[in-house]
Amino acid sequence: MADPRGNLPMKEGTIISHFGVAVLIEDEKQQRVMIRVKRDSEYVVGDLVFFDERVHSVVPRKNVLSRRGNTGIQRVAANLDALGIVVAPSPQTTENFIDLALVSARNQNIDPFIIATKNDLPEFKAMLKHLNADFGAEIPIFSVSTTNGDGIAALQQHLKEKGQSLLIGVSGAGKSSLVNALVPSAMLDIGDLAPKDKHGKHVTTVSSLHHLPSGGQLIDTPGVRDFKLAEVSPNQIAQHFVGFTETLKSPCRFRNCLHYKEPGCSIKQAVLDGQIDKHRYEMYLALITEG
Repeated sequence: MADPRGNLPMKEGTIISHFGVAVLIEDEKQQRVMIRVKRDSEYVVGDLVFFDERVHSVVPRKNVLSRRGNTGIQRVAANLDALGIVVAPSPQTTENFIDLALVSARNQNIDPFIIATKNDLPEFKAMLKHLNADFGAEIPIFSVSTTNGDGIAALQQHLKEKGQSLLIGVSGAGKSSLVNALVPSAMLDIGDLAPKDKHGKHVTTVSSLHHLPSGGQLIDTPGVRDFKLAEVSPNQIAQHFVGFTETLKSPCRFRNCLHYKEPGCSIKQAVLDGQIDKHRYEMYLALITEG
C-alpha cells in the first residue's frame, strides 16, 4: 500500500507488543520493528496496521476485548478467535470473574474456553467438578499441569484449530508457566504467590503475541484481580449468559427480556422447573444488577 500523501511504500503488520510509548510490529515476513506512538494511542496487541517509520492506519478490527480498569475502559486485544480463561485452585478465581469474561467474549463473537491449571494439586478435583457443573455443558474445559505436562497436547491442538487466542486470568493462576509450556522460547518469568493474601504477583507487565510451534497464535496479558464488563449492556448479558443457551431456543414472550421481572419468561420458568440451577440464575441477576 502506498502512502496517500505520496508514493512512499508502506508495510502491513501486526502489533505483537505494546509498551505504552512504543509498539512492536511484526510484518508479513515475521520481521519486527519497534515504532514510537503517543502514550494515549488506542492501539492494542492484535491490531493489523499499515506502517513505515510510523503507524499510519489500523485495519478495521473484527472484534476487541475490553475491560473496565481504575482509569476507565482498557482495550486488551483485538482480532481474536478465542479466549482462554486460566483458573487454578490457588489463588481462587471467582465465578463472577469467569462469567464476566465469558459474556464479554461471546458478545464479541470470540469463542471462550476454560483452562484449569495445577491439576496435580489436591484441591483441583473439587474445583474441576464445580467448573464442569456450572460451565461444562457449553464451554470447553481443559485440565492441565505444567509440572508434569498433563493435558498440554490437547490444549495445543485446540489453540491450533482456533487461530488467534488470548489468555486471561487472575495473578498467580499460572498463565506464565502455561505460556512457557506452550511456547518454550517465550521464557517468561514466573512469580510466587504473595504470602499475606495468597494472590499472585504481577509477573507479566505487557501484553505480547507469541507464535505457537504447533500452530496458532497466543496473546498473553498481565494478570488481574477482577474482570469488569466494558461496553456490554444488560440485554447482551441476558443473551450470552452461560447456562441459558438451550432454554433460549424457545424465546421469551418479550424480545428484549432481561429474565428478571418480565412475564412469560422462559428462563424464569426453567429455574422453577429445575432445568436451570437456582445458583446460576442468582449469579446472572448479580451481573445485570451490579455488572
